[in-house]
Amino acid sequence: MATTRRAQALDLAVFFHHHEATRLLLAARASLEGGFSAAVLHAANADNAEGIRLLCASGTRPLSRSLFGVSALQCAAGLSAAEALEELVAQALPNSCELSRALFDATAFKGGSAELVQRLISLRADVDFQMSSSRDFSALGRLLLATKSLQHRFGTSSVVKMLAYHLNGTTPLMQAIRSAQFEAAAALIAAGARLDLRNSKNWTAADFARNQAIPRFLQLGLEGAEWDRQKRIDKGKKQYAVPASSVEEFHEEEEKMVDALLDRLKKKAESEGKPVGGGDDDDDAEAKPAKRKKAAPAEEGEEEPEKVTKKAKKARKQAEEEEDEDE
Repeated sequence: MATTRRAQALDLAVFFHHHEATRLLLAARASLEGGFSAAVLHAANADNAEGIRLLCASGTRPLSRSLFGVSALQCAAGLSAAEALEELVAQALPNSCELSRALFDATAFKGGSAELVQRLISLRADVDFQMSSSRDFSALGRLLLATKSLQHRFGTSSVVKMLAYHLNGTTPLMQAIRSAQFEAAAALIAAGARLDLRNSKNWTAADFARNQAIPRFLQLGLEGAEWDRQKRIDKGKKQYAVPASSVEEFHEEEEKMVDALLDRLKKKAESEGKPVGGGDDDDDAEAKPAKRKKAAPAEEGEEEPEKVTKKAKKARKQAEEEEDEDE
């Protein structure tokens, strides 16, 4: 059996989960890297964790790439092959850049479940990763992307052509919205994905949502992109809110805001000719109501004025009642 045929046979064995055939081919020294792509990529596409273990034990590179520069980890993420992804992570210990590429492919294709997105983020994938064709693809991959991008530009549109056209600078959040994987998009926003980033065509995540029937929960999340930080601060100040990033800053800014408000009210009162307190002593005088003077105690043999008044009222009432009886 020729080397090429051995490689093709190995690709088929791992893709269809034939573990015994895989062991026999590996024992016969079948090529691990030959053909269009390495056998480990076919195992990743088929979510064959056992096949990946067998290939890695025989010396294959777990992060092998295709002719276009796509790694096995990206294949597993893009096809939601969770078991294969976990095995590749265990075998290769990928860095943040490799994990971020996998997150991008998961949201660009059909691997964008909330669980997979959260798993990749927990492994150190960057939620704001921006794809670059010059950095993340081989020369053949860049040539293919350039061709598809030109086709999209001149009117022959398709999903792959649109992806190629918008690829550079695009984030996982943009791809999740473009591919209508809305749970993944919500998970990315919840993880702190930036809404203001733009790709090479000056599109934001909100631009990819146009003309799409996106769920209400995602629409609410994207509406935050239309309010930048300063606008939110200005709106809060109009409602007497105090923008702050710590408790100490809040107390300090709150005191400044109250002082400014009091100064403004004083100036307004002065312009209207109303009396305004002059200083701290006046403020203290207003804060402490004047105490009522305690009446001097009545001298011995004299009754207090309040009691005298009550007795007079009572006597007047009795006199009126007697006059009514005489009549």
